[in-house]
Amino acid sequence: MGLERLSTQSRVARGFDPSVLVKFDDRTILDHTYSPERPGIDLDAAYDFVNSARTGVSDWYRERAGSDLPLGPPPKTELVPELKERLYAQDGFKRAVDTLFGGGSYEELKARGALSKQPWHNEITTGETSYTNSNDRVHVNLSPAHSYEMHANREGFVVPARPVSTDGIILTAPDSESDTGYVVLGLRGGGSYVNGIHTVAAGGLSVSKELKEGKETIQQAFERRELVPELGDRVNNVKSIRAIGRVEDWLLGMGSCTYVFQVDTGLSGEEITASWVTAKDAKEHSQLIFIKNNPRSIEEFVADNYKGMVENRTNRTPEERVLLHPGALGLALYSGMSSNDLRSLFKEGMH
Repeated sequence: MGLERLSTQSRVARGFDPSVLVKFDDRTILDHTYSPERPGIDLDAAYDFVNSARTGVSDWYRERAGSDLPLGPPPKTELVPELKERLYAQDGFKRAVDTLFGGGSYEELKARGALSKQPWHNEITTGETSYTNSNDRVHVNLSPAHSYEMHANREGFVVPARPVSTDGIILTAPDSESDTGYVVLGLRGGGSYVNGIHTVAAGGLSVSKELKEGKETIQQAFERRELVPELGDRVNNVKSIRAIGRVEDWLLGMGSCTYVFQVDTGLSGEEITASWVTAKDAKEHSQLIFIKNNPRSIEEFVADNYKGMVENRTNRTPEERVLLHPGALGLALYSGMSSNDLRSLFKEGMH
């Protein structure tokens, strides 16, 4: 198997390397190319193999669950352990793993307890295979990836097509208490990382047909999929928006990369809140958090709320709120903090 699996120590070392924070200047143009194939790997064959594995357990699942096996969302919880074992035993599953990661990979991953935790999930997604940054131009190379590759990434393996996301540093208009306005964050609600603090408009890059064809930019995909759905229609006509940098997350993600946009809304905190409560994805956060928009206030907030590696648990209370690593990276990029500044705040262990 050709993939490297990082230890926690290695993840921390990479996580605070200076290269994880790349600031763009005001003139930087962000563009991309989507390549529909990955040399040396047959993603279509892997997809078909997983489909055959799913077919092999579909009758059993339908009889036990009373419904068809879903493609993505988790199936009935009580059936998951047996479902996984039945899928692991399917020839199609084994052949899919060996197709994606090389001959013998199924046996190696099985021995290391690193087989996909969601083997029913069969999807062709998109990852970043490389990027260049020169002469005020950042060019991102995107390629298809299989969901099993993303699962391997969660198990600590560095994958060739990295998960790629977009993130917004949302800014309000000034008011009587802050002549530079505020940075808007969110306290996560139900789902993953409950009561974790993160930038409010953030998520995996939404890859449309138009983006693949070069008719939609990464910024436009961010506005379409993250900005308006999470903050509401009032932010449809923002004062300005631009890419300010790229960050790499080796603590919460395994080398996942995020393109960060500064969004000057021209709206007051009250107007943003009123828009947020009507947003389609408002439930992703239980409340908004406003930090004064100046380096000192941002750095103090990070120092007070950042710990490092955070456990994804549903019983975290509001009193235990913690700043998630991707959010800390975005704030550091925006405020001018260095990776060493974040490293000095890192606390060992899971929090």
